[in-house]
Amino acid sequence: MPGEISKLADALKSNTTLTTLNLRDNDLWPEDIIALAEALKTNSALKTLDLTRNCLRPGDIDVLGEALKSNESLETLTLAGNQVGTGSMAVLAEALKRNKTLTTLHLNENALEAADVAKLAEALRENKHLQTLDLSGNWIGSLGILHLSEALSVNQTLTNLNIRVDKISGRSQSDSLLGFEIFLLAEAVKVNTGLTSLEVPGVDNLIPLPERLLGDPALPRIDLRENKLSKDDVVALTKALKKKDTGVTDLSMKGCQIGSRVVISLARMAMGYESLTKLNIAGNEIENRGFVELAKLLKGDTHLRALNIAGNTMGPTGATAMADMLKMNATLTLLNVEECSIGLGEIVLLSEALEKNTGLTKLNVGNNKISPEGIAALTNALVNNTSLIDLDVRGVRILPFEITLLAEALREGTSRATLTVRADKPIKADAPLESKLEYVHQGADYRRFAGLCKSLVHNQSLTTLMLNANDLCSDDILPLRDALMTNRTLNVLNLAGNAIGLHGVEALAVVLTEAGQAPLSGAQIFRRRTEDPRGLTELNLAANDLCSDDILPLAKALKQNYTLRSLNLSGNHIGTKGVAALGRALKVNRCLASLDFGGFDKREKGIQVLVEAMSVNTTMTDLHVSANDELGEQLSFIAQRKTANKELQSTIIPMVLEPSMHFHLQLEAPGVWVKIPMAMREIIADFLFNIL
Repeated sequence: MPGEISKLADALKSNTTLTTLNLRDNDLWPEDIIALAEALKTNSALKTLDLTRNCLRPGDIDVLGEALKSNESLETLTLAGNQVGTGSMAVLAEALKRNKTLTTLHLNENALEAADVAKLAEALRENKHLQTLDLSGNWIGSLGILHLSEALSVNQTLTNLNIRVDKISGRSQSDSLLGFEIFLLAEAVKVNTGLTSLEVPGVDNLIPLPERLLGDPALPRIDLRENKLSKDDVVALTKALKKKDTGVTDLSMKGCQIGSRVVISLARMAMGYESLTKLNIAGNEIENRGFVELAKLLKGDTHLRALNIAGNTMGPTGATAMADMLKMNATLTLLNVEECSIGLGEIVLLSEALEKNTGLTKLNVGNNKISPEGIAALTNALVNNTSLIDLDVRGVRILPFEITLLAEALREGTSRATLTVRADKPIKADAPLESKLEYVHQGADYRRFAGLCKSLVHNQSLTTLMLNANDLCSDDILPLRDALMTNRTLNVLNLAGNAIGLHGVEALAVVLTEAGQAPLSGAQIFRRRTEDPRGLTELNLAANDLCSDDILPLAKALKQNYTLRSLNLSGNHIGTKGVAALGRALKVNRCLASLDFGGFDKREKGIQVLVEAMSVNTTMTDLHVSANDELGEQLSFIAQRKTANKELQSTIIPMVLEPSMHFHLQLEAPGVWVKIPMAMREIIADFLFNIL
């Protein structure tokens, strides 16, 4: 009760023998504290006062502070566990400047913050008597550490300081100080001759100093990862970086979320040290302007080796600045731009810079939306780059043909002996494409399609390419032509539903024409069908809005082609002229087995050429022609010839050329049979192909 403490306080005013008073856990009232304070002003015997866990208020601390200004006996004051909160230390700090007897002060677990510590630190600069100060269990932060370190550089009386905490708000590693905070304290300890014990989170006793803090560099690594730094933390870190002998080599501010302006300011300060070789500023909400400023710093830098800027937003302006920097900087060896919202424009800029860069050995562009043409640009850079040995594209959606592009870089690049590509699926130099690829072209995305065609040049596994309904035009077919002139493994090409036009057909005709090759015999044609095909065997050009003149280059190519077995031209406007040209080609072609014309409309002249062609063609087994009843006689003849060709191809020719079948020729002499050799049987097969 208040009255009871008041009686005790009145007794203390005149008492000359009591030296220790323990009032912990008594839930004292303000009236009680006022009475005790009045007693302390006149008492000359009490040396120890314990007021632990008494729910004291800031006003109570002020009253006690006023008493300490005149008290001349108290040596130990314990105010622990009262959670008085911030803003309660001003009067007490003023008292410490004047008091000459207090040697021990316990202020642990009082919810004090940096501003409170600043007041106490200011008092320590003048106090010449306090020897033990316990600030453990408070939230003093980096700025509080800074204030204490500056005070310790002046104060030579304090021998024991405890700033241990159970939890540091906003930090992932709550049981330890940050590296630069320890550095600040260590710098003070170097000049302080009084401290014998300095207890900090994560370090039992910073006295004596660990060897790593005694020499130069004093602070090789500052690790602030995943700590949401406050403004106070930034101020303290800035002070630490300004010290001449910081000697920092590795600064990590990953995930501190401090924004472009602050992080670039700190980076500029850290990069002023020739010792800095690693900088991690990932996940700091850096945007275009920040990247531009960072690029300016790096252009002339000759010390930084590793830069991690992942998890920020690099727009076109930032990418341009970083690309320009990479063209000039030859010191940086590791660059991480993972998850930087990089798209086509940004990756093209970086790829162009990579072609000229001679320093980078590791590049991480993972978890970005890099399109196929972006992969193509990156591949070109890798082929020409002389230094890169490690590329990370994990988290990037890579289409099958893009794997082939990257594999090309592994094979063809100047650094191919050591280049490693890290993707969600392993990529090797001989990485194959899937045997069948259905590709969505998405309109006039020319560079993307060019990337696909580039991959076909080197690919040796893809057999089927479905490009139907992809809005391809004649310009798209040109790079495809160049690829197919080299590629001999692609067998099925579906270009239906596009608009390739005359120039597109001309490009494909070049591929189909096997110039200079001698005509094949019937036996060779038959055996080719049982072997792995080399080159296009099936071509679908349905619904490409082709006219008669567009068909002419294709018809000419069919006269010389010995691989194509199926051709679909349905849904086009072939006309009499086009049908006639194809009919003349069928008189010569010895390979095509399936041809789809689509519909006829009284094109008697065109159909007549087909009839003439089918009268001599021995390979066409599946000719699709739909017409009205007026052409019934011609269509009936074509049907008969298809049936005859099927029997020839499926029964007669195989029987003639089957090695297990034995053929004999009976001579005029009764009972005399002569075995027919395979060479003669091949001549017979060729005769049947041409005459039957």
